[in-house]
Amino acid sequence: MSGIAEILNGLGYSVQGSDINLNSNILRLRERRIKVYIGHSQKNLKNVDLAIYSSAIKKNNKELKFAKSNLIPSISRSNILAQLVNLKKTIAISGSHGKTTTTSLIASVLSKSNFKPTIINGGIIKEYGTNTKLGSGKWMVVEADESDSTFLELSSVISVVTNIDEEHLDHYKSFSNLKKSFKKFITQVPFYGYAVVCNDNKHIKQLINKITTTKIIKYGFNSDNDVRATNIRFKDNKTSFDLSVRDDDNKTKKYKNFLIPLIGRYNVLNALATIAV
Repeated sequence: MSGIAEILNGLGYSVQGSDINLNSNILRLRERRIKVYIGHSQKNLKNVDLAIYSSAIKKNNKELKFAKSNLIPSISRSNILAQLVNLKKTIAISGSHGKTTTTSLIASVLSKSNFKPTIINGGIIKEYGTNTKLGSGKWMVVEADESDSTFLELSSVISVVTNIDEEHLDHYKSFSNLKKSFKKFITQVPFYGYAVVCNDNKHIKQLINKITTTKIIKYGFNSDNDVRATNIRFKDNKTSFDLSVRDDDNKTKKYKNFLIPLIGRYNVLNALATIAV
C-alpha cells in the first residue's frame, strides 16, 4: 500500500492513509509529505473521493464501513494496482520465492539502461531507499502477489515465474488450483509478449509442457534452457558463471565469467530471469 501511495502522490493526486501502528513505511511516506494517521477512524475519511484498502482490511473495518455507507467509492489494492499497470507496458514478476529480488534486479538493469521504469516492489530496493519509483519511461516493473490470486488481475506484456511451490493452499484449497492460476498468469500475456520461467522447477516444467499458445523463454542450469548458467563459482560474496543464451534461430551465444555482486545459486537463477527479460 505504501508503494501505491507514493506512485499516486507522484502522479499528482492528494493521498492520505491510515495504519494501526507506526512503522518505517509510514515514516518514509511522511518524509514525502503524505499524511498517515495512526489508528482507523471514520474521521480519517474527511473530504475523500476514493478509498483504497488492502487484503488485511476486514469488512467490518470502521473506515471501510463509513466509506460504503457514505457512497465513497472503495476499491481493493489489487484493483488500483491493475489500473496503474494499464498506464505502462508492464513486466510482472511472480513465484513462490525470489520475486522481490528478481523484481529489484530487473528494475535496476532497466534503470541503468536509461529506460526510466516505474517500479512497484514488495520490498525496499536499497538503491532507491523505497519499494517504488515513478519513472517517465514506457515500462513498469511490478512484483505480482500470487497468494490470493490477485496477480491474475495484472495485464503484463512480459510475465516472469521464478518457481512454484505448494503454498497458499488456505486460499487455493489445492495445489492443482494454484498451478492452474500460474498457468493463466503465463498464458494471459498478449501475442506480442512472452513469459520467462525457471524451467528447472519441476512444477513449472510440467506446466509449460501443456502450453502451446504463448512464447516462453526458459532459464536455469539444465541444458534444455534458453538462458543457462554453467561453471558457477563463489568468491568474496560474489558469484561468477558462464552464460549461454539461445536465440529464436536456435543459435547459442556464450559469455565467460559473468559476475553478479550476490551469493548463492538461487541468486544466479534470479539473475538469469533478469537476463532472459
